[in-house]
Amino acid sequence: EERAGSRTAMRLLWWAAVLVLVTAASQPAEAFKYDFLHGVASGDPLSDSIVLWTRITHRFEPETTKVRWVVLDRTGAEVASSTALATASSDFTIKVIVDGLLPATEYTYFFEAVDGDGGSRSPTGNFRTLPDPSAHVERAKFAVFSCSNWGFGHFNAYDAATRMLNHIDFWIHLGDYYYEYGPETYPSRAQAVRPRGLEPDHEAVSLEDYRLRHATYRLDPDLQRLSASAALVAIWDDHEVADNQFSTGAHNHDPETEGNFTARRDSAIRAYHEWLPTRSGKIGDEDYVGDRYFRELKIGNLASMFVLETRMLNRTNPDEVDGGDLMGGTASMLAAAAVEDVRNLPEEVEKSLVERRDFLEGYRRRENKTLLSWEELRWIERQTRTSAESLVTWQLFAQQIVMADIAFADLDRAADLVDASRAAGWREQIDNATCSNGARAVSFSPAPFMKENFMKEVDLSARDCLSMRAGWLHGKLKIPYNLDMWAGYLAERERFYEATARATRNMVVYSGDSHNSWASNLRDKDGNIIAAEVAGTSVSSAGIETFVPFLSADLMSAGFLAANPDLLYANTEKRGFFVVDLTHETHRATYVSVDQVETRDYKAFCEARLEYDSVGVGQRREKGMRLLSGEHCDFGGPREGPADRKEAGVGSQYWVAAPFVITSAILIMLVPGLVLWKRRSARKRERYIAMMEMSLEEQQEL
Repeated sequence: EERAGSRTAMRLLWWAAVLVLVTAASQPAEAFKYDFLHGVASGDPLSDSIVLWTRITHRFEPETTKVRWVVLDRTGAEVASSTALATASSDFTIKVIVDGLLPATEYTYFFEAVDGDGGSRSPTGNFRTLPDPSAHVERAKFAVFSCSNWGFGHFNAYDAATRMLNHIDFWIHLGDYYYEYGPETYPSRAQAVRPRGLEPDHEAVSLEDYRLRHATYRLDPDLQRLSASAALVAIWDDHEVADNQFSTGAHNHDPETEGNFTARRDSAIRAYHEWLPTRSGKIGDEDYVGDRYFRELKIGNLASMFVLETRMLNRTNPDEVDGGDLMGGTASMLAAAAVEDVRNLPEEVEKSLVERRDFLEGYRRRENKTLLSWEELRWIERQTRTSAESLVTWQLFAQQIVMADIAFADLDRAADLVDASRAAGWREQIDNATCSNGARAVSFSPAPFMKENFMKEVDLSARDCLSMRAGWLHGKLKIPYNLDMWAGYLAERERFYEATARATRNMVVYSGDSHNSWASNLRDKDGNIIAAEVAGTSVSSAGIETFVPFLSADLMSAGFLAANPDLLYANTEKRGFFVVDLTHETHRATYVSVDQVETRDYKAFCEARLEYDSVGVGQRREKGMRLLSGEHCDFGGPREGPADRKEAGVGSQYWVAAPFVITSAILIMLVPGLVLWKRRSARKRERYIAMMEMSLEEQQEL
């Protein structure tokens, strides 16, 4: 009777679980059908218009879904609304342009899925329209980012900026918004802070691959918070398609295994415009911008911001020499000559190195090396002339790569310029790193995947010794740090300077790509200061500290400053971003660094501040940008709201149906079984004890 009762109870509970699941399946869409897992975003603000973006995720079978969007003013009153369709052709992303807004005004917005039973609602986002182009504007403030790599670490820089965004008008991303590599490359799984969750689990090549990669990054809670907090102004670099891309190919593209490069590039650009709030036009229509994505933002009479495209339209191959690895090429020369002491080179090796330097100098000055299309150059000349003639105070250029001519660090000169106590320690580092004192040196890199050896003495491989010797020689010979920068396209840079000649009164260039921070004064061929450049570090991508780990950051920075007279600031190990505070009198840039990206428990610090004063119409610029001391800022601490959400793999985005209901059903099924199993085990134990107390005859009789 007891067993029969238990079986009956179990059957009832199982039927209850089935009933719960059936009920879940019949619930309205408001409860279970849709979700906005990838958050919301706004972008490309104008004085009367904004682009709004989201993506709808279907909990069961994907289908065309009507989505309503709503824009509210600060009082909560609805100022604009309509509906749009999320379809498979755009990967269920939704991008709408809202017109008729007021200048310099703050708004909020949201999306909701619409059907007969109601709909799910997205998180709420915020944006601010730009001032009227003819208005007098006293001040603008914005943050600038580049190079966010999922595997290398958490996007703490995004979170730090979000905590400042009540004072920031918009944010800029200068490219490498994501990386195309598979999970075994840059970083490898062993190096990765986030080794799981990257989709697809191979290098992105096709349209579906790039869509999945965007989806992975959009699940990051810090990116979602920043995207919802202010409007984005974005431009791609190379990794949105493939490493060291140029107009007809890429360093990281093999036509034999990865197909036609143009098809790959077009797929990547399409996914980019689908997944970001860009003014792209509709794919397939005449107004679709595709890769012609250079444009201007007008901030009243305060500034004109020109967003440039330097990767896809007309860039020539940056990797023609040594496959882009200049230090590797020099290291190969040293290996072939069996050089062990760089301070006492054989005469023929020294001659070969001087010839190499001279060749590189001529190569980077070639007229046929280009970055910009003629169409874009003419546009730059026309728009900067209009800006200057309209008496706009500042002309700002947001683009991908470092414009200053930066030679590699002159380490010996850096040691010569400091006090004796520091110089002795630096010279010892140099000798150890170049294996002049044997093949052992201290590892100074704080990168997460190198922390095991941080500040410890380690053995250097033969390759390490050769690389460090090559770096030392590049500093002595003033060989460029990287030919993938404007330093590899000097004739093109002169063409750019000529195109902006009418705007050089108050011109500032913003750059990314290098994963380290550089601030420089820019000069024309006659030696006149014509602009300032603020180049930012990465959000998470590894920098110089990982491939030159045997020299401390202060020595490396001092070495770069010693080798480059117009370089005002260099930080070769920190991740972060910079903030621009702009008035008619002064351009102030503040570098903000996060102390680590290995976990999301971080602190942020203001590392340095630079100021560049404006000059009036008809005045000659006498002074360049100047470096000020750093200032205290602290944005770390407990996370709030969406940032507390654990990142999920993209594969989970389609299996989110009624989690509470499903969990309840599983518990209803499992708990009674566990209870019955425990009761049965107890009865078996009681019988066993009773049998042990019987005599052998009683057991046999039983």
